[in-house]
Amino acid sequence: PDEGYRFKEWQVLSGDVTVENDQFEMPAQDVAIKAVFEPIPTEPAFDGQQLVLNGQLGMYFYMDIPDEYVADSTMEFTINGVTTNVPTAEAKRQDDGRYRFLCTVNALQMADTITATFRYTDGEETETISVQTTVERYLNILITDPDYADAVDAAKAINDYGYYAQRALHNDGIDHEPMSTVYKNETELTDGALSISADYWAGANPSGRYVTRASYSLSATSETALNLYFKLTDEAPDNPDGFDIVITPNNEDTDYSYTAEISGDRLKVQITGIDAVELGTMFTVTLAQDSTCVEASPLSYVRSILQNEDVSNDMKYTAAALYAVHQEMCAYLGVQS
Repeated sequence: PDEGYRFKEWQVLSGDVTVENDQFEMPAQDVAIKAVFEPIPTEPAFDGQQLVLNGQLGMYFYMDIPDEYVADSTMEFTINGVTTNVPTAEAKRQDDGRYRFLCTVNALQMADTITATFRYTDGEETETISVQTTVERYLNILITDPDYADAVDAAKAINDYGYYAQRALHNDGIDHEPMSTVYKNETELTDGALSISADYWAGANPSGRYVTRASYSLSATSETALNLYFKLTDEAPDNPDGFDIVITPNNEDTDYSYTAEISGDRLKVQITGIDAVELGTMFTVTLAQDSTCVEASPLSYVRSILQNEDVSNDMKYTAAALYAVHQEMCAYLGVQS
């Protein structure tokens, strides 16, 4: 390209082809493709947003940042008056040169305004540029823009999860902006969730001398995590390392992170980074020093919520909405549920 310009994208002028990774399959008919270039920014500028669902909920903000402005620059994300800072040094540099900043959001905040403010030094002056958006607004683009027709059902399911989560988990003391639209009513959600297979079960075998009882729960407001709890005896080690914890997912192609901590007489093991399409993954958690074994999956917890008569209806609707997210994301990505 000419000096000061960079490649942006391939534009298909004629022919039924899709260019991926700078390649396409040549059909029988003629094809015309144009290379599109754009000016290289001379000052920092926002350049796109993207919804995040890889084990957590959030938004990616993309920035063009010329090299001379990278040092000491930072991104500030403000939601409900709370600000978090992400130095540019911690942002991910993309192959196209842009920087990607992550703003984590929980399910209650989907309609709350995210203010992204980039701070940088220009000479001796501190400059700022800002944009505002919401997760709900981004979902609405996916739902209404014909270019994203294949993502509509998944976007609607995520929207509904935020709607029902606000009803069930609204006691955090913050006045959240309510979700403006819901696509599936309670009956439609629960009817769909009744199809959760009995394969999503949970079982515990506290057979050793250190554990008397085991239970589990699911955290899914922002980062999706499966929590395992072990009631300890007086003989139990006072450090998680003393249990030789082994976590085995039935999806052996994926590595999962976990943390372990002891508080009082309880050991908590938290498995993190579980994608929406992986909610059916069965985890076997073994305390090798104690012969205690627990098997559970996020969907087994969802199933237990739906079958528990003591759980509020709003919590059941939220669990059913989470299951709908799993189903629609699997369908969107072509992954078996």
